[in-house]
Amino acid sequence: MHKRILALLAALVMMVAALPAMATELTDEQKIEQLANTVQVYIDSSEFTTFEYDSQKEQFAGLFELDSTLGECDVYIDIYYDMVAVNAVPSLRVPEEYRANVAVFINMANYREYYSYFRMDPETGYVYSRGMQLVEYAFPTTDEIDVLLTMAVLTLDDYGNGLSKVAMGADPVETFNATVEEIKAKDAD
Repeated sequence: MHKRILALLAALVMMVAALPAMATELTDEQKIEQLANTVQVYIDSSEFTTFEYDSQKEQFAGLFELDSTLGECDVYIDIYYDMVAVNAVPSLRVPEEYRANVAVFINMANYREYYSYFRMDPETGYVYSRGMQLVEYAFPTTDEIDVLLTMAVLTLDDYGNGLSKVAMGADPVETFNATVEEIKAKDAD
């Protein structure tokens, strides 16, 4: 019996040793290079033509058209040694007098979302959606990069009409409820 358990443990140790290099075994620079390569493979396979990589900033930047009143957004994929972050940034800047209302609106939206979330700088009124994945032990695949990018853009697009209305003075709760109904109707199609 002990021999079988010992043999099983030995087999497990050999399997673990055969796994590809994990994120914890690389330097920070190697991790950044690996993550940037994965994002580049994703971009190339998706045939996105607007993305460019800035190695100084360790950032990919591109442009996406939206179906909402926001029109379009800049998308930034930031590479860190321990994280990949995607920010979808519209040209919308919330006037100071409506920032508290927009904060209420995006708080309700964030409660409803899982894969991305909204952020707003209370000083400038910049609003954007963000998705991110920490890199602790294993690198994300191109499929995970796709989810990060897609969800950041879709979340911004889904809530874009309501966000624009609240940024111009509409009631945040009523607008949020109407926006959720629009999203449900769109998802039902």
